[in-house]
Amino acid sequence: MLELRLREWLYILLFALLIGSCIGVFVGFLISDRWYSYALSGALISLFIFAFSMLTTEANNRFFIDRLPKPLRIPFSLALAYLSGFLGSFLGYNVCNYLGLLDVHLKQSQLIVSLNLLGVLTASVGFLIYLIVVSKREWEQLKIRLLTQELKNLELQINPHFLFNTINSIVELVRIDPEEAERALINFSRFLRKVLYSDFLISLQEELENLQEYWSIVKLRVRDSIELRVRVQEGMDLNSKVPKFCLQMLVENALKHGLRWRRGAIEVVITQVDKKLIMDVRDNGVGFNRLREGLGLKNVRDRLSLIGGELTYFRDGNYTVFRMQIDQETSSQNKFSKSNP
Repeated sequence: MLELRLREWLYILLFALLIGSCIGVFVGFLISDRWYSYALSGALISLFIFAFSMLTTEANNRFFIDRLPKPLRIPFSLALAYLSGFLGSFLGYNVCNYLGLLDVHLKQSQLIVSLNLLGVLTASVGFLIYLIVVSKREWEQLKIRLLTQELKNLELQINPHFLFNTINSIVELVRIDPEEAERALINFSRFLRKVLYSDFLISLQEELENLQEYWSIVKLRVRDSIELRVRVQEGMDLNSKVPKFCLQMLVENALKHGLRWRRGAIEVVITQVDKKLIMDVRDNGVGFNRLREGLGLKNVRDRLSLIGGELTYFRDGNYTVFRMQIDQETSSQNKFSKSNP
């Protein structure tokens, strides 16, 4: 089954109107001085053919195609396209005559031949559109597989990076408080399952939960010297897809390079402006003059770019701000949902 999207139907409609008008102008110049009237007639006949084609295609997708043996599916679809061209042009021709747009009346034999030719033309164009759409779908699927593999490769980079940093934090805690280190290891073992087995794109809700679990491990080391504040705009959709651990990576960056594990505050502010999801991670640490991106920041930037997002950073008063933006309308995150083959 090949389902056409609304945008594709609109393109087909514009194409049909253009071809119908051009054929009408050509015929009008040959047999009449009213070429503009023939152009309108051609567009109107094309509109009827398009309407019949759309109805038969949708009916075929919903009721017939899955019930037919595979060898018969394309011939049956071509027969429906031919029927759409025949009936659409017949109805369009009669409507144009009724409206007085045509000053020529075909004989019955001429009309039948013309209707059959338009039916064959419709089936031919329909088959060509089918091949184009199939090629487009195959390219989209290939692009999704390539993006998926690239995201997986980036995740393979980030998981060891995150794990080693967390283990080092627990090792440092062992020297200070062995009992707390034991609790940290228990929390870490639960968290490890999500690191290794969750998808590379997760919901914002899951990302916030991961951040809280990560902070429960960090808090064993920093105690109350560093505060994490999370603010989420009221009424936001928390099902939006984001790269796994993108917030955690920026919070970790603020801990290590902004606050340098000293007293301070980290704020995570999540808002939505129009169709853009904005996630800010702010810290009141030492700031930067020139920032050299390490593995963590580069990885976040690369994963965001694959789903149509971007990472920027700037100073805002006493705060260093790392901002992630994802355009939810044009984001390629939708490419990772199931598409119609």
